[in-house]
Amino acid sequence: MTASLPHASIRRDTIHPSETLSDLTAVVAANGRAQALSEAERATAVSEGQERYRRFSTPSSYQPSAVTMFRGN
Repeated sequence: MTASLPHASIRRDTIHPSETLSDLTAVVAANGRAQALSEAERATAVSEGQERYRRFSTPSSYQPSAVTMFRGN
């Protein structure tokens, strides 16, 4: 019969609470950055849409005229 040492059952790959907290903090920070990026993209899209509509709906001085593409003999 072999005697087992008390420290032999201790796992070396256990996660310490400080590691868990730092991992959680990193995930929360990454989620915050992702949300801020999404909000910025949405705000940019809204702003671009408003500018495109403004340009489309503003009367311009363009006057269409007849154009000759090819001259025959």
